[in-house]
Amino acid sequence: MKKIGIILMLVLGINQMLFAQDLVNKENGINKSVFETQTLPKRNYIEIQFGKKNEMKFWLKNLNDIKAIRNVDSLLNLFLADILPFNDSLSRPTADARKIQYYLTQETRNLQFKAYPAQEEVYTISKDKQIRAVKLRQDTVEFL
Repeated sequence: MKKIGIILMLVLGINQMLFAQDLVNKENGINKSVFETQTLPKRNYIEIQFGKKNEMKFWLKNLNDIKAIRNVDSLLNLFLADILPFNDSLSRPTADARKIQYYLTQETRNLQFKAYPAQEEVYTISKDKQIRAVKLRQDTVEFL
């Protein structure tokens, strides 16, 4: 009896659309496959891990641009010189995660600052009853 029930479920289940699957695009009324893959633009980047969740990423339009970051030490020195005027505002401790994007073009260098507010607040209490906020998201610097 168990085998007949299982076979019946398999046969009926093949022809029925599952409740969680929405195969009709509501905007166009076009049937789409459940397993249709989306074509996303290919992104190339080089990631350098420093440990303790610290990392540096270099985003490249294509891999031929790797020649542009060959002298990464001079690129970092240029970035540090450009960010120096903002040091007083960046050195203030905060629970928010910050993201700095550094755009390099032939003519200009652009800095973009983004702050992501903490979704939750976590605190540690030390033995001497000092309360400190714990930062959950890491600060990020991206070279674009």
